[in-house]
Amino acid sequence: MVKATEIHTMKQRITENFKNDGLKYLAIVFVVIWLIVIVFPKKDYSSWPKKPLTMVVGSTAGGGADTYARILSARMHEEIGIPVAVLNKTGAASMIALDYVAKQEPDGYTILLQVVGAAVAKEILGDSPVNFRKNMRPIAILGLLPAILAIPIDSPFEDAKSFFDYARDNPGKLRWASPGRGGILHVAAEMAFENIDVEMKDVPFKGGLETKTAVIAGQVDVGMMSLQHYKGFESKMRILGLFADERDLRQPEIPTFKEQGLDIPIIISPFGVYVRSETSNEVVLKIQNAVRSVTETEDYNRLINKAGLNNNYHNEKEARELVDQMYITLSR
Repeated sequence: MVKATEIHTMKQRITENFKNDGLKYLAIVFVVIWLIVIVFPKKDYSSWPKKPLTMVVGSTAGGGADTYARILSARMHEEIGIPVAVLNKTGAASMIALDYVAKQEPDGYTILLQVVGAAVAKEILGDSPVNFRKNMRPIAILGLLPAILAIPIDSPFEDAKSFFDYARDNPGKLRWASPGRGGILHVAAEMAFENIDVEMKDVPFKGGLETKTAVIAGQVDVGMMSLQHYKGFESKMRILGLFADERDLRQPEIPTFKEQGLDIPIIISPFGVYVRSETSNEVVLKIQNAVRSVTETEDYNRLINKAGLNNNYHNEKEARELVDQMYITLSR
């Protein structure tokens, strides 16, 4: 039988061992934390930026995203005192540019000017190299542009009804151009044509500028593009309709498909500025402040309007809400 004194002695030893092991554990934790602080010290971004920035665009020069990028980058230089260069990385409906930025250091020196709908559409289709909402953080949305269907100026069709009636009666005979397969305008157009039971031959191009050129040259019967491509080419193209709830205030002569009685979805193309989601809050705030300041200047707005674009600024929170809604709409 174990004596009471022996039990007491055992308790003392267990307590002492626990204390010693606990002290050893705390010592190990302290050393690990110390090593992390020494080996991986917290980066100081108080003097950011120290070198030029690069704004990456996934479309060709002259398109909406490229125009936003060039106007914004030139004026950001004045805000942050450091040059901002534009780099066009075209292909795969802007996915090459998105993938490139997602692989750069999350230090704010590489920024993405993204046609947001393209990223959303590609991810929904399972064809995106990046989880857009998880891996990319919005700085701001710069503008929201409705889509249009444009036909050559000498097209025999009078309006959207006569065009779609002919297309419906002659499946596969007409050719339609898009800025690239898998992008937001391509996916949305396919949805629209399916809604009104129309079948046409798809002819993809690289960007809105090439699409517009094909329409003007009569290489295709109709082209899907953003509204800004119509400005300055009113004598070379006619617009069948606007994918919007209401007419655009800048070009009120263009009718919407909705008012023409056509069951065609609303298609808005947001243009946004993004960085990697791991970018420090301090750097993100500096970029956000610079972008916001630029969009409030008279010079920026004058150039944006001249290019046929609009200033429809959305902050980070509003941008996230807009993208979430796009996922819902395009997933239906």
